[in-house]
Amino acid sequence: PLVPQLLSPAVTLIKESTAVHKAAMRFEPFSTSLLSKWSQPIFGTTRIALPPVVIEILDNKGRVDTTADDVTVTASTSSLALEGTTAVSFKGRAIFTDLLFAEGGTDILTFSAVTPFGTLQLQSGTVVLEPMLVE
Repeated sequence: PLVPQLLSPAVTLIKESTAVHKAAMRFEPFSTSLLSKWSQPIFGTTRIALPPVVIEILDNKGRVDTTADDVTVTASTSSLALEGTTAVSFKGRAIFTDLLFAEGGTDILTFSAVTPFGTLQLQSGTVVLEPMLVE
């Protein structure tokens, strides 16, 4: 069986005076998320929502920042149309419940968030979407 590998968190460092702040995001490590990096592409069907995708916002010690409320996380791709692309964090977790691809193709999902410490980004592994067949 395939074993998911956790992505290295995307880290943004910003200097303010003499202090250095660090913030990061990651896919929920203990979920059944299809979007953690896999050694093979992830396959799906267009127009069918993905299982919930949970993005965690981390503090400077790598723990979920439970004070990170109301941070907007946005999902995007470089070429494929998406729906359900925005989730707002509560206690450090943003949950995409209705994220779906509107068209077929191959791409990588990028999740972005603007925090007080800078813009964070996190990418999925390759996602291959097949059109839904209707008879």
